[in-house]
Amino acid sequence: MPDELAPPTVNRFNPWGQWNPFAFSTMEEYLAFTKECKEASADLDVQATVAYARATQHEGIEFVLLSEYWDNARTRTYGGGITVVRVTDPPTEPHEPRPLVCIYDGWLPLEETTITAVRSGLRKLQDVVDFLAYQYGVPVRTYIKYREAFDRISWRDTTDDDDARFRDRLTRVLDLPDALRTAVLRCTHWHQNAERQVRTTDHFLSLWLAIESLALVLYENSGVIHLPLDGESVPLTKRQRRAAQEARIEQILLQDFPSASERVSAAYFDGVKTLRRRVEAALRAVLGDDVRIGWLYSRGGPNEMRGKLVHEGWSEVDVAHACDLGDYCHRIDLLIKELIERVLFRNWGNPIELPRKRFTMRMDPTNMIPIGTGIRFEGDFTIGYPLLAHKGVLRF
Repeated sequence: MPDELAPPTVNRFNPWGQWNPFAFSTMEEYLAFTKECKEASADLDVQATVAYARATQHEGIEFVLLSEYWDNARTRTYGGGITVVRVTDPPTEPHEPRPLVCIYDGWLPLEETTITAVRSGLRKLQDVVDFLAYQYGVPVRTYIKYREAFDRISWRDTTDDDDARFRDRLTRVLDLPDALRTAVLRCTHWHQNAERQVRTTDHFLSLWLAIESLALVLYENSGVIHLPLDGESVPLTKRQRRAAQEARIEQILLQDFPSASERVSAAYFDGVKTLRRRVEAALRAVLGDDVRIGWLYSRGGPNEMRGKLVHEGWSEVDVAHACDLGDYCHRIDLLIKELIERVLFRNWGNPIELPRKRFTMRMDPTNMIPIGTGIRFEGDFTIGYPLLAHKGVLRF
């Protein structure tokens, strides 16, 4: 990129379009930073930005933006001082192929670099980028510089046992009653949709939809598969359970209450099974007294995080600060697999062993682009390592 087209660099470590290595000048500074990082460990973007600020004494967030959106202007400034400079040039000849994504070098200045201020800046950046993507109708991804982004490549070789197990499970799925067969297949659909997501929040929401949808269908159709709920001596059918609920509500409405609103309130809370109560009842019936059910609805647990994302406008940055959402995803993933296995074998509450799977895995920079070099300290030595970002076209 011609230097004369780049905007003046203010309080920024790198020249526009360049990604230079940085290091802490003394080991004491590095050790002080590592202590501070414990508070920021829930969000790697916050960690990377704080490391950048402590090592370079520059206050701001440097980032890379990848998109199918091509800005005609070389430089663009958005709200809050966010500046992006187009690094990729369009082809000069009509017959030249245009790159699949356009790379922008970005900068967001900060008034201070406390963890709270950095987190606020990242939230502002995410909001602006999300609205940009919405406005132009194209996917946009941002990557904070100086965050390690090696890709994890894994694969699995199948065996004859795997094939036999798949055929057995598929036969069991197809033999399920219609409603449950559809529910299991939709659950696996949302599970795979989660695996294809890039953002952890999207992964999490798809997994929650998978487990909640299956649990609700199990509740409504428990009588069909002889699954007793809430101490039922004989599993009720969907029609019988609904009739019992209506009778319970009518009984409550006939009682004396100080006001009509209290009567309606009692009928709802004591007579109607809310969504959460139905999910919990189905999971207890299948899993038994399992602590994971309480964890799903605990304070700060998965259900509360889902509510924050869906109803309170929380962003990925907010959730990363509040919990380890990646761990939540892993635990819900295992719960879904166990739930499906128990349904297929009609195993309610008894010990069960899930099939073991062997994966080969390595860390690999495949499908990524280099965006600079970082520094790692090992004792009295410094080690350089490449910093990579996923190619946007493969990761959107």
